[in-house]
Amino acid sequence: MLDERLQNEWIVAGQPVENVDWIVAGGDPWKLTPARLMAWQKLRMEFGGDSKLDGGMVWVFDFGREVLGHVELVVDAEPGQIVDVGYDEWQQPSGMIDLYRTNPFVHTVDRYVLRGGVQKITGLNPRGGHIVQVVMYPSAGAGKKATLNSLKVIETRTLKAARGTFSDGNPVDEAIWKASLATVIGSAEDVYSDSPWRERGAYIGDFTVNQLLQGLIDEDLRIARRCLQLFAQSQLDNGQFACVAPSYHQTPHEDFSLIWVLGLWEHWGMTGDHAFVEDMWPHLLRLWDSSVWLEGATGLWGADGMRLFIDWGVRLEDRQGSANGVLNALRIFALEKSESLARELDHVDEAEAFRKEALRVREAFATSLWIAAEGRYAACIDNEGTLSTSSAAHSNLLAWNLEIGSPKQVSSVQKYLFEFLEGNHELGLGEGGFSGHVELYFFRYLLSAMAERGHGERALRLIRQHWGPLVADRFGTLPECFYRFEDRMGSRCHGWSGYPAVWYMNWILGLRQESAGDPNNWILDPLEIEGINKVDGALPHRSGLIRVAWHRQLDGELEVSINSPEGVSVRLVDPTASVVSSV
Repeated sequence: MLDERLQNEWIVAGQPVENVDWIVAGGDPWKLTPARLMAWQKLRMEFGGDSKLDGGMVWVFDFGREVLGHVELVVDAEPGQIVDVGYDEWQQPSGMIDLYRTNPFVHTVDRYVLRGGVQKITGLNPRGGHIVQVVMYPSAGAGKKATLNSLKVIETRTLKAARGTFSDGNPVDEAIWKASLATVIGSAEDVYSDSPWRERGAYIGDFTVNQLLQGLIDEDLRIARRCLQLFAQSQLDNGQFACVAPSYHQTPHEDFSLIWVLGLWEHWGMTGDHAFVEDMWPHLLRLWDSSVWLEGATGLWGADGMRLFIDWGVRLEDRQGSANGVLNALRIFALEKSESLARELDHVDEAEAFRKEALRVREAFATSLWIAAEGRYAACIDNEGTLSTSSAAHSNLLAWNLEIGSPKQVSSVQKYLFEFLEGNHELGLGEGGFSGHVELYFFRYLLSAMAERGHGERALRLIRQHWGPLVADRFGTLPECFYRFEDRMGSRCHGWSGYPAVWYMNWILGLRQESAGDPNNWILDPLEIEGINKVDGALPHRSGLIRVAWHRQLDGELEVSINSPEGVSVRLVDPTASVVSSV
């Protein structure tokens, strides 16, 4: 069995890993796993003169966008001929799909044995990808040459074209916006899949970003509601949530369990759905009663023995420790959101208990993880009882977001974090996974906090630096990680990478809810950023589209046009702005 820990990266297509325990099966397609056969075969199928694969046919179809659905083939072949259909997002230089670029254990190839003659084949399971490859192996006899008469995909995705729009005149920003929404549209069925091509599972971490993005696509958040319900229904006996549901994979990422609370709070914030929060409340309480949470002498939870995910860029040792920074920062997030939800439900005593617990953990974090000599927080306390010396970008990022510690500590962490982020992109590209860099997904905890505190231009520079190269190839969707993308590896359609679109709506257009839980009252308060002087956009609302446009004059004065549906208010924050039209 292949031990991933001994590999520098995933298996590279065309380069099988040697293992003395593996059996060489030769060229007989019946004896080979279809995905491995397709991944390792050459375009000319040069397997030797007596190979049973000689004379096969290959067709490759690039749909030009991410598709998800049932493939339908019409073929004409001899009885017993084999046809394999593979799906992927990467291509080899030859044009054939580049299987195993994402994961060596995902076999995205379906095999069909033909009855002979003209035959229609419809795939039973939905498959996703940008490219479909069909391989027909020759028949055992000397029969006629197999032909592929037609191929199409009957799409099963739920979301259609986005109703939300955004334009600021910058082609990079607009491409990132479109790719962010297209990524969710390309992978959503009855749940938000992590990707349409790989696991096709609903992960809690992915969900929290996808939910926000769907709010830009349309106003129907039933998929988000279903995901939250599925996670709740899959809650484990120990109170944790399975990290992906539904799934045979009955294990949690404990940080994802805490993020479920954030997702529930954001769902309530977007919809004001009091009854749904009431339904989910028992699951939230079970989570806090989980037997997995173990508090040490510092007052912080330890992560040893857990399966924290955090981020693809985090250093592996930062996932452990007797007092883990990220785990406890997310604990504070979840406690404070639990307090807010408790107040929504008028559970006054529980709300007060959550508030006091959050304050206690804040104090323990600021005291126990502070590295005074460096003016920043450690990732954890290691097994020797000392503060970890890793760069701890993720721990400090969350601590800065939450403003943990004294004003002096927060200011010091900001200086450290911003200096680190200047080299973040280069670090990720240079050293790859688990190098300590911040990946695309984790920026969701950073960008809005930067805008709120007057660092909007810096946030926009980070977005353009990290996302700009990803949309330059016009693939149409966003990858899971920027470091893997650079190496032509990994998923190329991962919704959790699309948070910049939310940021553009909230801070460049400037349209934000006045308060969580009230979707009928909004503010318009755009950042003032050099080079962005004219922006327009539309946001889906259950009562209709909210349409906004503004133009900043040479003297700095803001001209605004607002068109909101009946019952929806948009308040202009800038008292000097002139409203040219308002409906």
